[in-house]
Amino acid sequence: MNPTASPLTGNYGRTLPARVAEVASSIRRALPQGRLVSESVWNRRHRTIVTLIWLHVAGLTVFALAAGYELTHAVTEGALVALPALLASYERLGRGLRSCAAAFALVTASAVLVHLSGGYIEAHFHFFVILGVLALYQDWGPFLVAITYVVAHHAVFGLLDPASVFNHPAALANPLLWSMIHGAFVLAASAVCLVTWRIVERQSLHDPLTDLPNRALFGDRLARAMARAGRTGAAVSVLFVDLDDFKSVNDHLGHAAGDELLRIVAHRVRSCLRATDTAGRLGGDEFAVLIEDLRDPDEVQVILDRLTEALQQPAEIRGEYVSIAASIGRSTAHGASRPSEDLLREADQAMYAAKRGRTDRRARFGSEAQRRPHGAEAPA
Repeated sequence: MNPTASPLTGNYGRTLPARVAEVASSIRRALPQGRLVSESVWNRRHRTIVTLIWLHVAGLTVFALAAGYELTHAVTEGALVALPALLASYERLGRGLRSCAAAFALVTASAVLVHLSGGYIEAHFHFFVILGVLALYQDWGPFLVAITYVVAHHAVFGLLDPASVFNHPAALANPLLWSMIHGAFVLAASAVCLVTWRIVERQSLHDPLTDLPNRALFGDRLARAMARAGRTGAAVSVLFVDLDDFKSVNDHLGHAAGDELLRIVAHRVRSCLRATDTAGRLGGDEFAVLIEDLRDPDEVQVILDRLTEALQQPAEIRGEYVSIAASIGRSTAHGASRPSEDLLREADQAMYAAKRGRTDRRARFGSEAQRRPHGAEAPA
């Protein structure tokens, strides 16, 4: 084994830090990404959730009065939910703070319901319903607020005042054990929510043909990579890949063959990347590659060479070999030197310059190119 092998060779990932990075990246990608819901969709969902919170404020106050509590006590119980509801309704707060306030309000409503019912086990089901509602945000912030609140509520109040949380003898005799049991069930319900959330996220943010991230998810990952680069000073590079004369494949072999070719290209592009990089399909025969956390400029060139070599190999489709030709544009940003949308646009412009080239179908966007109308310098 060659310990000095390049991180982009077959030996990449065999060192302990690289293996840890790969495992961490795999776990991160297996979990929901979060904060990917569009602003318009988020606003509709948030308005619905806030309305639900205010209905809880009124409902809990009425329930407390019906249970025999005095008016002051009933209003106080409702106010515990109303206060975070006011924060969730305050539009000047950011999206993250408003969703976390909504989560706090809804789980407080569950806790108040359990308290007012005298710890009835049926009232605990409200916690599970609320977790499903909060998963609609598709955001880790409010979801983690809810999980932490539920576990802390059962642990603290289950020990200090068991009768306010449980109403059966076994739990009153051993509140710690039953707090752990309830917490375990809440975590299990959370796992189900996460799986559902991940499925919905994948269906809406991945290309159904190639299973690569679509334009929306790729743009989100690019923006996050640029933000990290601004903090760390690392470089970020985007490769824009466009298949040449792809239309002729559809015309001569049919659209099914064209779809198979796109799947083959997607697999080859993905196989050329590191575990921390992202390949996406932007639409049609256009693909993009995000290469982040660059410390050595040569890393991009190595990936670009591997990608070029992989795409030059003919693809076997239904017993026939189809030649693949692609034009690749490249743009690199150091730190947060410009908006993420500009980086993708510059790589796109460089790709069109590469397509106009007669030999090498690769070009990069550079400082000299920025002064020209089409924005691409000589092929790299």
